[in-house]
Amino acid sequence: MWQLVERPVPVEVFNKETDEKIKKYVSKSGKNPFIFQDTINRALKMDSLKRLEKSTWRMLHYNPINEYIWFEVGKVYSNRYNTAEMKIAKLISNSIEASTVLADDEKFEKMLGMLRVYSETFKDCFSKIEDETIKKLNNSYSETYLNALFSAYRSGYQTAILNRSIENNDKLNPRLLETIENKGKMIDSTVSASRHYVKLLDSNMQRSVELQLQYYEGIAHQKRSIFFFYYLEAMRINGTELKNKKEINELIFQGRYHTRKYRECFDSLTMLTLGEMVNGAIGFFEEYSFLFDIEENAFNSQFIYAKASALDDDAKSSDLLFFVQKFKENVTLLEDRKSYWRKQSNVIEGLIKQNTTFFAEIDALNDNNLGNLYYSFAIAKWNENRQNLTKSTKADIAYYSNLAEQNATKALNGYNLLLKNSPNKEIFINVKKEIEDKIKEIIKFK
Repeated sequence: MWQLVERPVPVEVFNKETDEKIKKYVSKSGKNPFIFQDTINRALKMDSLKRLEKSTWRMLHYNPINEYIWFEVGKVYSNRYNTAEMKIAKLISNSIEASTVLADDEKFEKMLGMLRVYSETFKDCFSKIEDETIKKLNNSYSETYLNALFSAYRSGYQTAILNRSIENNDKLNPRLLETIENKGKMIDSTVSASRHYVKLLDSNMQRSVELQLQYYEGIAHQKRSIFFFYYLEAMRINGTELKNKKEINELIFQGRYHTRKYRECFDSLTMLTLGEMVNGAIGFFEEYSFLFDIEENAFNSQFIYAKASALDDDAKSSDLLFFVQKFKENVTLLEDRKSYWRKQSNVIEGLIKQNTTFFAEIDALNDNNLGNLYYSFAIAKWNENRQNLTKSTKADIAYYSNLAEQNATKALNGYNLLLKNSPNKEIFINVKKEIEDKIKEIIKFK
């Protein structure tokens, strides 16, 4: 273009011929004259990046063996590759954090497709250059590496979709469990695919992909663990009809499994390069291990109470005493678990302070149910012995009636505090009224 002639001189003519012959070549008129002014005008209207790209391709067309130009073109597409990769990583990160997905599946796959196009282009350009450093760089962006990286990114993207599914659905939606399970399987599949390719890479590239893969995998386990905890909590708080113990235990097991896997991802040698993130992983592990312990205990208490409540009205006091003792053991176990985890880490101490409503609600519910069991036991014992109430029997009935009143009063105080601090006031108002009526009933019985 910058020869400014209608018959530009090819590189082979320029290299081989004399100045005289080159002038003669230029002066001849050709069938298809090159309108250089139009090309210049078009070039001047382009932005600087596009102008560089077009001029580079013209140079290569003019002199295909110019390594410098191949390097410049390769550099342009290498930069595009890096920019596109950063865009994808940021999209995934923002999507996970904001619980919203900024691209649909098709658009995301197109973004990965463009990443592949850019990589193939700069690799093709660099392959024309006889330089060991460039060759080494080219070899590092192998098809295996790209497959490993793309599968890792798909894991992150599916984790963002998983998070959106969790945030946008009612925690008590029975199909939500199915949705989360399916999304989880999809993430596990992409992680497995990535690991298959990672194994085939050299150690440096393995480390590069594994770092991203473990991060996305860890976040996926974290989201699933949190989901199972809140799903269980919603079941308990909203008084959903209890499933059988086996199903509840399975949900708790799943939650604990993902909590443990999260820590394994962030506690590996590779992830130690992220420093502070490891401490966060340990904190998360302790926090949710503790919460699942509490949740399991709360459900066990409800199962014990449900079984006791299912007894016929003429249940023997010995039957009820068995459930009273089991319930007390479970309440004691709850306190033991709190004490154990408090000794493990300051994280738990802070958690208990932050979640006073959560723990107060479980304690109030346990106090109320234990009070009801004591009261049921006292009535059963009275019914069995009312024809022959000995001094000893009367003392036992009075003792358990007092325990029933004490636990009911503790529960009432707990619900009064919850009414001050919790948004679920309607639920607690109704429970409070029931406890007040129960206390009156106990006093009257005494």
